[in-house]
Amino acid sequence: MKRRSRLRQSLIFLSVGILMLYYFLVFLISVLFMEPYYLHKVEMSLIDAYHTLEHGEYDIVAVSHLEESNLTFLIADRETDKVLYNSRPQRPDMEAWLVPAIREYTEDSPDGYYITTGELMEHTTAGAEYSSGQRVSLGGVTENYVVEISTYYASIAQSTAISMQFSLIVGLLVMVLAILAFSRMSAVVTGPITQITSIANQIAHLDFSQKCNVSMGGEIGDMAESVNTMSDFMQSYITKLQEANEQLKADILQKQEHEEARRNLVANLSHDLKTPIGLISGYADGLRGGMAKTDQEVREYCDVIYDESDRMMTMIQRMMELFRLESGTVELQNEMFNLSELLVYVTDIFAVEMERDGIQLSEQIPEELYVYTDYFAAEQVITNYMQNAMTHINSGRKISLNVEDTGGFYRVSLFNSSAPIPEEELPRIWESFYRLDKSRKRSSSRESGLGLSIVKRNMELLGCDYGAKNVKEGVVFWADFPKLEQNTEQSDESETD
Repeated sequence: MKRRSRLRQSLIFLSVGILMLYYFLVFLISVLFMEPYYLHKVEMSLIDAYHTLEHGEYDIVAVSHLEESNLTFLIADRETDKVLYNSRPQRPDMEAWLVPAIREYTEDSPDGYYITTGELMEHTTAGAEYSSGQRVSLGGVTENYVVEISTYYASIAQSTAISMQFSLIVGLLVMVLAILAFSRMSAVVTGPITQITSIANQIAHLDFSQKCNVSMGGEIGDMAESVNTMSDFMQSYITKLQEANEQLKADILQKQEHEEARRNLVANLSHDLKTPIGLISGYADGLRGGMAKTDQEVREYCDVIYDESDRMMTMIQRMMELFRLESGTVELQNEMFNLSELLVYVTDIFAVEMERDGIQLSEQIPEELYVYTDYFAAEQVITNYMQNAMTHINSGRKISLNVEDTGGFYRVSLFNSSAPIPEEELPRIWESFYRLDKSRKRSSSRESGLGLSIVKRNMELLGCDYGAKNVKEGVVFWADFPKLEQNTEQSDESETD
């Protein structure tokens, strides 16, 4: 509001100042040049009147019209000096000396006439002399007449003074009207400027919700449109910058998570390898020292060494596989194959172990489930799901393998009877070396804590969905594999395009 007020006041003061300067200059010029200008114009009117009488006979009608312009005439015959016309009959005495005086002054004038300005002296009846006012007179000799044309100079001065007074009054009136008009005009001008200034200030504070009114036209309309364009550009730029910043934060967070995961991986790997290495070293030292006395004891020592070696080998192999998947160098080789055959192959691998451990396996696998994906990645996913199910099975000893057609995918679901996974823990089971058993109990020689992490990386590379959920009496892990028909149609569409 203060800025708008200052701007309006400045416009009004500037406008009034220009008007005051104008009227001051008019007054000054009038004082200095109005009277000489009027005098010049009067002299020109006397000359014009002289030229009217210069040639031919004078016309009383023409002289009467000229007298309406406040001119007086004295016309005398050139030959006889007889006065033919006198506008001031009350001064017959001047006829005797005026005509000879005109002849005398005219003789030295190349134009045939002369002009004088001075006071006209009058006499009272008692003989006292007084000034009747300033007069401008032209005396001249034409072809037929001796003429004297004059006018009162006092009337010119009065006209000038009256004109100046009237100009001042009109100037004051115009100035008042101008102040009102400029006040209104300044409001029209400063209103949009104030709006633009306010919106520009909002833009400076990253508020792009308001737009300038561009309907006013002219330079202000162009400026409003420019501000709107700047607002849109800055909003777009800042939005992109914020998105880039958020992405950068996400990348930094992801990098930190990866670093944390690597540290945890090294720590967990060190912990998990330390136990089998210690057992192998201890039992080997016992064999070397002859602690095993009988063949049965030797066999037991060797079984422990073998199991722990197998456990270490499995852990190292899975760790190397996880490193390979996370390196970003894995290239998928999609191909068509029968998913049913892969599922049968994996279950056959674990058949002996499940029979030994008393695990009951139920299957619902259709004979032909053709998919188009990477065979090795699919095998790793199903194998690790099966290994995970066997590792965490409870006394129910049940595993169920099912396949569901979801439209564009075949969903492989693997159920195992076990205690439910706490809901807050479900997102974390895919992390490397993460175990629900915080005591890190060695429940199986095959357990490494890397199986579900390998599943996660493979499914992300395949670009398919996967997950886990609690169900009645156990947990279900599932993964989607694209059907052959869907990929064939997409390939045909791509070739057509």
